[in-house]
Amino acid sequence: MSGRQQRKIDNSFLEIKQAFIKWEENKEDPYIAEKEIRLLIEKISNMQTTIKKSDSHLYEENEIKLIKIKKKFILLSENLYEDVSKKYLIDITYNDLIKGNDETLLRYGVVGLLKKEKFIEQAFHKYFDNNTPDHPKDEYPLARSSKRKFVIHTGPTNSGKTYDSLVKLKNSHSGMYLAPLRLLALEIYEKLNVDGTPCALTTGDEEIEVPFSRHISCTIEKADLEHFYELVVIDESQLAGDNFRGAAWTRAILGLYAQEIHICCSLNAVTVINKLIKDCGDSIEIVINERKTPLIMEDIEFKFPRDVRAGDALIVFSRKMVLKTASALSEYNIKSSLIYGNLPPDTRRKQVSLFAEGINEVVVSTDAIGMGLNLPIKRVVLMETEKYDGDEQRILTDQEVKQIAGRAGRKGIYPVGYVNVINDKERIIQQLYKFDEELTKVYIGPTKNTILKIRIGTLKEKLMYWKSFGSKVSYIEKTDIEEQLYLLDSLNKNLETSLSEEELYRAIHIPFDYKNEKLLYKWQNYLREAASNIDEHTKPIINLNAELEDLELMYREVDLYYSFSKAYNKKIDNQWVQEKRELISEQIHFILNEGLLKEGKHCSRCLQPVPLNSAFNKCDECFQKENK
Repeated sequence: MSGRQQRKIDNSFLEIKQAFIKWEENKEDPYIAEKEIRLLIEKISNMQTTIKKSDSHLYEENEIKLIKIKKKFILLSENLYEDVSKKYLIDITYNDLIKGNDETLLRYGVVGLLKKEKFIEQAFHKYFDNNTPDHPKDEYPLARSSKRKFVIHTGPTNSGKTYDSLVKLKNSHSGMYLAPLRLLALEIYEKLNVDGTPCALTTGDEEIEVPFSRHISCTIEKADLEHFYELVVIDESQLAGDNFRGAAWTRAILGLYAQEIHICCSLNAVTVINKLIKDCGDSIEIVINERKTPLIMEDIEFKFPRDVRAGDALIVFSRKMVLKTASALSEYNIKSSLIYGNLPPDTRRKQVSLFAEGINEVVVSTDAIGMGLNLPIKRVVLMETEKYDGDEQRILTDQEVKQIAGRAGRKGIYPVGYVNVINDKERIIQQLYKFDEELTKVYIGPTKNTILKIRIGTLKEKLMYWKSFGSKVSYIEKTDIEEQLYLLDSLNKNLETSLSEEELYRAIHIPFDYKNEKLLYKWQNYLREAASNIDEHTKPIINLNAELEDLELMYREVDLYYSFSKAYNKKIDNQWVQEKRELISEQIHFILNEGLLKEGKHCSRCLQPVPLNSAFNKCDECFQKENK
């Protein structure tokens, strides 16, 4: 046994010798060589336990070799530390770092020890403290150069907040509308053009230029802070308090270069947004709107699908449940429009149109419907009262209940809006009429200029320590940047070093579903192509005979091709993009209208599959619950 172990130790000593040569002659990244040697020393030390028991003479010889190796490692590490300390602007001495404890250095390495003792974090925090303003408003000098007027339009849903703002926007010399959703940006773009105000469109996946336009409709993340506008409308601004997307609203409020800015938000967001505007030194007017139609919770019990009627919006919280619900309705010859996150904008628009024109009797939707989409809804029915938010399955918040339920009762079409729910009615009633808790904080994200100006560390470290630095303003917090850090972690080391930090920063802010493995692979491949300086990115393969889920993915692949090409100034086949988007959208629209309707029999309560030969329209579990 000891002979075999000794041969392994001898091989490890040889590997250490080769690693030292690479390190000394700069044939390999010294950080890689350092880590390799540390791991080999640890490996030998572990095997020495066996040698010590069987051959003390061999053990002593190995220990002498190890002592020499460790001394050489400590010596070379001092040179490595000089490089690291300059890179991170760390001013302690090498001896102060290791404090005479060589074993700690051997365990962690230079960089690992600096991180363990938080010297690198302290270096970043010192840099942020000295080089970032006390308030994020001062990261936007153009906005600070002008005196802006804010008008806050607040009130419940269906109170005309956005309508009043859009009237002002249409009458302005130049203006911009900022939407929470691409579909809503598209709706306002179309509305302004139909009403005679030439308007362009910019979203993360699409740009449409309109001749002579001085107005633009955008998704909030695409807000233009570089040009002056007479008037800007920011919709659903209470989302400034959202941990994942709120930074885009805060950025717009702080950074817009405009004469007049109209903010549409819920009542519970007014105080914190008011505070943000006051910090900027701008003037504020607050307009409180009342709901245009009453909203009534029905007393009667709702049974699905027996009680479904024309004008209903049936709300569920996943794509799967949207499809199941629509399929179950089709068994009773009830035509429904479908709205959920993965649908292409053109498909969603057609589905909305079928409902608005009365061709489809009801709409089955996720909570995307709560984001200001204008639909002629008479009654909202919550088919579910819990949702998966990406981290956990949880009950709906008060604000979510109000946003969704409030879509019932469209002014000018229905004099009253109705709400019903399939379960938990008492709780939903309380949430619907409960006074909202005030938002107490808004979120900010890292600005490109701030991050790229940092003279120390990698892009990942800059973002990571920006997040850990905290905020200098009590009611402003740092947004979640998990996606950006994950994308940087997913990169091959060679690819990361072949692109500039600015190029990497652009890539990690391209909008796509990074949790989808196929899209992540496409993103990584487009980065490899960008690094190789090709003229045009590879187009995705399109198969119109694919299943619904695959077609939805194809559409997002076309979006990613377009977004990457725009971000890296590559040649874009715009005709191909438009043609494929239209073809995929048409096919998805066809499947939703014709193809998904033959999926079999479902439980009328929970929508789970029921055997076709069952005598009942409920599954066994729901039947037993009702007949206890």
